[in-house]
Amino acid sequence: MRMRKIFAAAGLVTTLAAGQAAAQTPFSYSIPEFDGTLNTSGFPISFNWFNLGNNTGLQFFSVTLSGTFGNSSAGSSAGTDLFFGNILVAQCVQFAACYTSVVPWTYTLTAGDLASLNVWMQTNALTGTAVQTSPFFIRLGQTSIRGTYGAYNVTPVPEPATVGLMALGLVGVGVAGYRRRKQAK
Repeated sequence: MRMRKIFAAAGLVTTLAAGQAAAQTPFSYSIPEFDGTLNTSGFPISFNWFNLGNNTGLQFFSVTLSGTFGNSSAGSSAGTDLFFGNILVAQCVQFAACYTSVVPWTYTLTAGDLASLNVWMQTNALTGTAVQTSPFFIRLGQTSIRGTYGAYNVTPVPEPATVGLMALGLVGVGVAGYRRRKQAK
């Protein structure tokens, strides 16, 4: 009975030491409307749409972006690819509805997107990039970015040899307890 308590305590300590959930803080940014310059050739052309600065040491747990192609100055936009960091979040293709009228868009980052973005952010400033892919003007309405973030926490994964040694040690403790109990009888 005593050995079961020891194993239960060791399992609890291992579970607690393996990692704790990082605190999540909600955030919300509003990016003003964007009007690009007239471009008729040389595509693709990249524009810094917004810059949230250096976020080393942070990670996102959830992110949703929303906005419109087209804005209050004109209800249309040139062909445009929108990137949040290294993730493509919206696209207006030449001659699609967004090319001639205001079209809303929304993108919620997937778990894979978040993992990629969190690693990417540790060495890059977090920017929004608009890549113009066809003639005339990029026009973007107000863009909303909201979600949760916290401290960048990489949960350590023990090497297989470490896990093997720990298992071997626990087996040794169990055998020693078994032998003591057998000798006492």
